[in-house]
Amino acid sequence: MSFKKVPNFLVNLFEAEMKSSETGSYRFKSFLLDAAEQQLTRDGELVQLTPKAFDVLVYLVSHGGHLVHKDELMQSVWPDSFVDEVNIPRTIHTLRRALGEDENGSKFIETVPTKGYRFVAEVDELSEPGAVATGFLQPVAINPVATASGSDLIPDETVTSAKPRQNKRIVLFTVGFACAIALIFLLSFNFQSASSVKSNVKSIDQGQYTTNDEAYRMYLLGSALADKLTPKNAEKAIEAFEQAITLDPNYAPAYAGLANVRNSVAFMGSGGNPTEEYLKARAAVEKALAIDENLAEAHSYSGEMMTNFEWDFVGAEREHKRALELNSNSAAVRRMYALWLGFLGRSDESIAEIKTAIDLEPASVLNHKIYQQNAFYARRYDESIAEGKRLLEMDPEFLGVYDTLIGSYLMKGEDAEAFKWFLHELEQKKSKPDEIESWKTIYAQSGWPGIFERQLEQAKEAERNGNPSPMKLVRLYLKTGKPEKAFVYLGKAFDGRVQGMISLKVSPNYDPLRADPRFDDLIRRVGLK
Repeated sequence: MSFKKVPNFLVNLFEAEMKSSETGSYRFKSFLLDAAEQQLTRDGELVQLTPKAFDVLVYLVSHGGHLVHKDELMQSVWPDSFVDEVNIPRTIHTLRRALGEDENGSKFIETVPTKGYRFVAEVDELSEPGAVATGFLQPVAINPVATASGSDLIPDETVTSAKPRQNKRIVLFTVGFACAIALIFLLSFNFQSASSVKSNVKSIDQGQYTTNDEAYRMYLLGSALADKLTPKNAEKAIEAFEQAITLDPNYAPAYAGLANVRNSVAFMGSGGNPTEEYLKARAAVEKALAIDENLAEAHSYSGEMMTNFEWDFVGAEREHKRALELNSNSAAVRRMYALWLGFLGRSDESIAEIKTAIDLEPASVLNHKIYQQNAFYARRYDESIAEGKRLLEMDPEFLGVYDTLIGSYLMKGEDAEAFKWFLHELEQKKSKPDEIESWKTIYAQSGWPGIFERQLEQAKEAERNGNPSPMKLVRLYLKTGKPEKAFVYLGKAFDGRVQGMISLKVSPNYDPLRADPRFDDLIRRVGLK
């Protein structure tokens, strides 16, 4: 389509619309946002923002109180640019840091998971008296009183300099604008060959890593599957990352992603020998760093391995801090650092970091799971419960959330609520009706002590069948009042370097042992003290 023959009156119309949207000023809390001057001030002091961050803020503030979808924001701020959607959460993160929090500790920009964002502070729109647009159709000033009584079209030339912002567009202008668009197509449309038409789909942001589109798509698929954190999805993620590497043997992020998934498989104890999976993960991350030593995520995953398997917590901190230096806007980097902080008992820092990761990547179920877990470790049970429920709304099949949710209710002494979620988990696992009824019978007869005794018998039977789970047995022996047996399996877990040992310092599950010097010595030998 060519715009060379667009009549001048239509050009003026567009210019008028642009001026009306770019020259507004808004006040919220102690901030003044002047779109015309491209300035944001707080109590008269200039707040530095990048041009795109400023544009995003203007759009959100002008739609204050309403959900702005991510696609809408992309079209508004990056209309002619082919950029990855990750630019949005990064920009939102930048804005949140610049704005801080209000006097009640609340953020100005709310994340609506999987949807978009909402500016939640109360906004006043400021305008100059007598200001008039210069285009073909001039917007009519809106009288706040008239609007309140139901009329949007009553002109008022005595509008004061500070009036409540209006969310409705003027009907006359909207109709005129629509007609103008139609005229443009009727007067100026030229057929073009299919090869010259730009696709509406965002082009792939290859960056410096690969020029192979299919390799990049396999990388994205692997990353999405890895976020689910289930054995089945992990297996598929490994296949996707390996395909990406086959297509481009020098694709560093694919090696890093492969390392991350294999490390998760080893940590979960699924999919073969954990030690073998760890060695494969270590080889993959070393390959990623050999290709690009400045790949932030590779340093993060290396730090995770140092934590989970090598118990080198000092080295892990060094890797995480290096990753943050390289890319502080990576959700994966923030997520891995939050995990490390959580295991070390630095609760407030860990929760702050995972909240930042969520700001950067709000749709990641793994981010929300780590938030739930770290809140549980911090004994912030209500917060952990709320995050667990939010996570299940995002992905009802995410089974890893149930244990922490149930545990939080038990720690609060809310046994009935804990059992309700226990049943939900059984239903989600597609347990047979007679099995669910048997659990109900046990609970009715002996409550949670009976549930724990049966779970202990099941875990011991699994061990006899060659599928031991030392840390699960430790927890169940503690819940059934057998601390000496728990110490026996803690010894086995230590000798086998079982990954669950890294939560000893912080998990409430091991509180019954904290007064015992043997437990304190064990924490020290793991390297957590």
